[in-house]
Amino acid sequence: MSGTISQPPTNPPAPDATLTGADQDDMFVQQAMLSNQTELSEAVVALQSQNFAVSEFARWMLTDHAMATKQLNALVDQDRLLPRTVTVAPEVVALENLSGSQLATTYINNQVNDHVRGLMQFIQEANTGENEALVSFAKAQIPVLTQHLDEALRIQGAMNGKALFQSDISAIVAQLVPNLPTDAQSFVPTPILNTAPTTLPTTITPSDVSGPIDTSTVPPVMQTMLPAV
Repeated sequence: MSGTISQPPTNPPAPDATLTGADQDDMFVQQAMLSNQTELSEAVVALQSQNFAVSEFARWMLTDHAMATKQLNALVDQDRLLPRTVTVAPEVVALENLSGSQLATTYINNQVNDHVRGLMQFIQEANTGENEALVSFAKAQIPVLTQHLDEALRIQGAMNGKALFQSDISAIVAQLVPNLPTDAQSFVPTPILNTAPTTLPTTITPSDVSGPIDTSTVPPVMQTMLPAV
């Protein structure tokens, strides 16, 4: 029997729906750059988690968001857009002061909220942006962000003692992101190999952990592998 559908702790606000065209493009670049930096910074902290599912999820985020950052930077340089200075999000600073189960739980809760917010921003750019390259980038990232949200919800459910099947997760996502394209949830999770976590270097950067991940088939961590937090 499937677990009870649970909502994330907060409901992230939608992006400014009044922006269109070039104004929307400019706002999207700023939002996407901040989002990617936040994801990378939070993931580096979460790699310290003793919860294998959480640390492996963080590795996945480092790989995907480092790649997204590289792609976006290329588009920004190409079109000579001038995004504002990106600052570290407050949740990153707060996460650095946590450990143990608090670190694992807070990180996953943040991931649910951040990816809901991110999907809203990317969908708006895909629908109302003017720059063709940015619109194409946004459309390509929507399925990736949806995969991230799916697995964050799965881990969050397991932490709360609820086994969520894909049908449960799809229902939650549909409630949180009602304008999500119907083809964005065609992904079927695949369990990773049950291997022991690798030893991490003392100083961790995205380049340190992106190597072992196969970005063409990055499989999420199934909730059945989740150890007690």
